[in-house]
Amino acid sequence: MNRKERLQYCKTCQKKEFDLKKGILCSITHDYADFIGTCPHYVLDESIQQLENYQTDQAELKKEKQEKRQKARTQKKDEKKTRKEKRSDKLRRDDLFLITGMGLITVFSIRLFSYMDYSYTRISNLLSILLVVFITSAISLLLRKKPHRHYRVFGDMKFKLLFSAFVSILNTLYLLVIYSDRLGIKSILNSLAFFLIVSIFLSMLSVSIVIPISLLFHKAPDSDVKTQ
Repeated sequence: MNRKERLQYCKTCQKKEFDLKKGILCSITHDYADFIGTCPHYVLDESIQQLENYQTDQAELKKEKQEKRQKARTQKKDEKKTRKEKRSDKLRRDDLFLITGMGLITVFSIRLFSYMDYSYTRISNLLSILLVVFITSAISLLLRKKPHRHYRVFGDMKFKLLFSAFVSILNTLYLLVIYSDRLGIKSILNSLAFFLIVSIFLSMLSVSIVIPISLLFHKAPDSDVKTQ
């Protein structure tokens, strides 16, 4: 055994003494300990043992406090993330501008396709309307610039409902102004209800192309880029 190994015993022994020049000595021999294995004169100093136990308890308590703080930070981050996700479903002023702009573009495109359809068949006209509403709904969702993981079929229902309602009312007002002498109240209400239902369905269905496009142009976080 070397002195360093013997000092592990001497430090906790009642029969130790301290010399300014030599350091810790044995009070029996007044010299460095020279035992091998275990010391026959060793007596545990309970005060030192209690101090060591106290230090161990304090270290464990400190570790426990650090774990609690870390857990609280993680919980706070999760709550903040949840609140942020909830706020992302709320309508903002920018969303209203977006709905207004895309709604006008949608109705204008529907009318344009209707006038360009020289076959004058109801099926082709209906298909062009469905295609326009589907595409403009997808563009509206993409322009909100939300993370791709937030796009869901039944997500953003306030935005989808308001967009569908605005487009339906705008399109119905156009028909009412242009064909007021041909259409009755019942026909107008039926047209409004049909267009509203179809618009809501297509806006929900548009998520099927919104998610792939969002993933395609999704920018990887800096941490991911560095690890790669």
